[in-house]
Amino acid sequence: TDKPPANTPFRLNLIRYGIDIPPGAKDYSIENRYLLPVDVDLLRILPHTHYLGKELQGYALLPDGTKKWLLLIRNWDFNWQGDYRYAEPVFLPKGTTLVMHFTYDNSAENVHNPNQPPKRVKFGLQTTDEMGELWFQLLPRNAADREILARDFFVKFTKDAVAENTHLLQSNPGDAAAHTRLAVALIVLGQTSEALDHLKAAVGLRPDDDEAHSVLAGIYLRQHRLDEARAEFETVLRLKPDDYQAYGGLGSVFLMQGNLAQAESCYQNALRINPDDPIARANLERARKAKEGLGNQN
Repeated sequence: TDKPPANTPFRLNLIRYGIDIPPGAKDYSIENRYLLPVDVDLLRILPHTHYLGKELQGYALLPDGTKKWLLLIRNWDFNWQGDYRYAEPVFLPKGTTLVMHFTYDNSAENVHNPNQPPKRVKFGLQTTDEMGELWFQLLPRNAADREILARDFFVKFTKDAVAENTHLLQSNPGDAAAHTRLAVALIVLGQTSEALDHLKAAVGLRPDDDEAHSVLAGIYLRQHRLDEARAEFETVLRLKPDDYQAYGGLGSVFLMQGNLAQAESCYQNALRINPDDPIARANLERARKAKEGLGNQN
């Protein structure tokens, strides 16, 4: 067809980061839920765990209380992870709760267990770690409903990140990455002061963490704490010289300080690394116009 698509599916992921399975546990479980704010058709579903996955459940609790199975794998095999398309779309009305409930077997009886004897296994990206994700491909009724769904799930995802990383830090206060992830989520929720505390903890624990320095620099820039923002952006560039966003942020510091030549240089460096950066391009134009304005005044 020559017509553009009238609607676009939305991918939603129910995940748990706080996985921590003791050795010998046969029925360790995780669960996550999400209340749909709009009507949708479910098109596809994708489960994901590693070798300790046991029983994977995905189901919907409809507004009338009915339980509707969407996925049930009683004896998981790592080779079964994949994108499963329904023969017909599954209608799920507004007010439906999507549920992910997975169990894990970290015992010696699990023939897939890579650790013999079993050992403690936590969340991680390596196959010897564990994960728990259930992806849903949902088609809302129209673009407006898709926007409602996207905004609503983003808030839920962010609150989950706060809860999960808070839990991780309770068991391991020295987890620098968890401090950074928690800070990013808190910024989204408007809790900047608390986010700053976690970012300072992150860079204290891991001074070479460019991501934490970058997020810290962004906060300082928005708060017009320009000397502190400059120091953090310069630290990012020392750790990661090809970070075009750090060049752009540093350029904005110089622009706000009236140091137009250095601002122009930073934006040029950002565009050298990423010629498609529209923010750096627009700010470079601002810096050049400001220089021209000063020249005309003279």
